[in-house]
Amino acid sequence: MKFIWEFFKGENGIRNSYLILFVIGGLIQIFFTDYINLESGAGYDGGWYLDFSKNIYSETDNYHIIRQFPSIAVWTFVKLLKLVHIDIYEVRVFQIFNLLYISITIFFINKISIFYKLNQFKKHFFFLLIFSGFYIIRDSFFNPVMTDICSYMETVVLYYYFISRKFNYKIVFLGLITLFTNPFPLIIISILGIFSKCFPSKIEPRKGLNFSLYASVIIAAIVCIVSSVILIHKQSYSYWVYPDEAIPVVVYPTIIFHSVLLCYFFYQLLENIDFKKVISSLVNIRFNFIFLLGSLVTVIKVVQFLYPIKFNFAFASIVLVWTLFINMKPLIGFVDATSYFGIVIPLAAIWFRPIGKFLYQEFGLGAILISLIGLIFLFKSESRHSLFFIPLLAIGLVNAGPQVSRKFLLICLGISLLISKIWYPLSLANFENEQFQDYPAQHYFAFVGPCLAWGPYFLFLIIYLGLLLFFNQLKRSESSKNHDA
Repeated sequence: MKFIWEFFKGENGIRNSYLILFVIGGLIQIFFTDYINLESGAGYDGGWYLDFSKNIYSETDNYHIIRQFPSIAVWTFVKLLKLVHIDIYEVRVFQIFNLLYISITIFFINKISIFYKLNQFKKHFFFLLIFSGFYIIRDSFFNPVMTDICSYMETVVLYYYFISRKFNYKIVFLGLITLFTNPFPLIIISILGIFSKCFPSKIEPRKGLNFSLYASVIIAAIVCIVSSVILIHKQSYSYWVYPDEAIPVVVYPTIIFHSVLLCYFFYQLLENIDFKKVISSLVNIRFNFIFLLGSLVTVIKVVQFLYPIKFNFAFASIVLVWTLFINMKPLIGFVDATSYFGIVIPLAAIWFRPIGKFLYQEFGLGAILISLIGLIFLFKSESRHSLFFIPLLAIGLVNAGPQVSRKFLLICLGISLLISKIWYPLSLANFENEQFQDYPAQHYFAFVGPCLAWGPYFLFLIIYLGLLLFFNQLKRSESSKNHDA
């Protein structure tokens, strides 16, 4: 009994509690629930990874070769156990590895909590922010043949080494593995994580209107103009984007609205920067990190060039897809992200200014650059591409966000359980056809994007706006109490 008591108390007690909770929950899902019925458990695009996990010597292409680390891990595990390479075994092993990735994530969330000396309530709050969209945990077992949860784990691990200044061979190895796992979002965190070491932190912000405001307006105007021109001159749609989703009477006003909103958020970040001091600090650039970055990227590109090109989209087509994903519906990215990640999104929107100030003072220019790019990803209706940004927002919230009490924590937990839809039966999803905008497929895509139909969109938009109003009122009440004190 004494051992059990010791296990659940102390600085690691909360970590151990969450570890046991998630492991039990994961094992229940692995052994007692169904996985996705499409492609024998591979899902929509998991076939690439499932095939590679059966035979790592099989043909692949330049796009998928740099995302095959989880498949290689599964192939190795199956080989060691001398199992037959069949779909059901491969899918189950992917589930087991996803559970392992979640466990490692919990371990490093605890290390970050200890580094910042968070109290008990804030530790629980930090765990809740990282996993408040419990749906991401469910998706790791319902649609397990993917790289998302592995990428999330690597992001948390990389952030720990960045914030603890333990920049050594470990982070070089982790960065290289990260680039070989899911480089689309995580190459950004790898690059800018290194870049953040190049500039000094804790530069005092300038007061009043300055170049930051003009820069924000210019950036937003460019986004608005370029988006409009591309949509006007491009009539075809591709990559999960259907003509009936992109309604001109909705898209063009949305472009203007999102450009203004982008300007507002950009200014809250850029107002922290004194650009003259940043320019003068260029002499302090650490060229060894720049060289390391160049070496990592070179390795990845060399590996890619050894394989045939599968996807060779023109730049204009890529920008078109992103423009449509961002502007098909007002606030679609934030609505999707709230549905997928949970309360961390509306909380970060309300406390974004203090979060930006904290991140800049704590990490320097690199954190601002990561946040600028992370904001653009949050506007995009494909939530999993924002995985690299969520831990950074969570770190900012626990250090510069709301005051965390037992009552506040219980309220956040209740809201998280409600909007996470962890209670929703995913077995209703059926993928016999690929009409993602229709039911029954919408039972799944309504929660992960980017194919959110109009009905679920309006429902989740109301929830998102309601959460914004609730947390904004909470912030005003908190500010009023602090002012009176």
